[in-house]
Amino acid sequence: MRGAKIQSDSSRIGVEVIPPARAPPASEPPNLTAEEWDGLFAAVSARLERTVSALLTPPDGSDSVALARVDVLECVEALGQLHTLLLPERDHCQRLELEIFDLRNALAVALSALAELPARPRLARSMTGLTNGG
Repeated sequence: MRGAKIQSDSSRIGVEVIPPARAPPASEPPNLTAEEWDGLFAAVSARLERTVSALLTPPDGSDSVALARVDVLECVEALGQLHTLLLPERDHCQRLELEIFDLRNALAVALSALAELPARPRLARSMTGLTNGG
């Protein structure tokens, strides 16, 4: 994976964004699979659920509000980092969608122009090219 170091175990969630000097160009999206994205978001969700559960049923003698605050702020930071990683991916997808749109339009124009050509002369030209060694 280029551009990010990801940790998503059950106790900590982290996405370390690599400094720009070592990160891939902005036009290159992070190399994460759909399963990796799902795992990262699931880890943040699980951490938030555990935090809320611990807040509602704190262990004896613990400051559950202070612990919950730290956990929630770490989750907010992890979500911010995930968002930073996801932005180039989204932009890349939008560029690909535009390229596909342009290619479909170009294909439609080419097919329309081809359909307007008379069928017999087109066939004769292709056969002449084959028989003359072209």
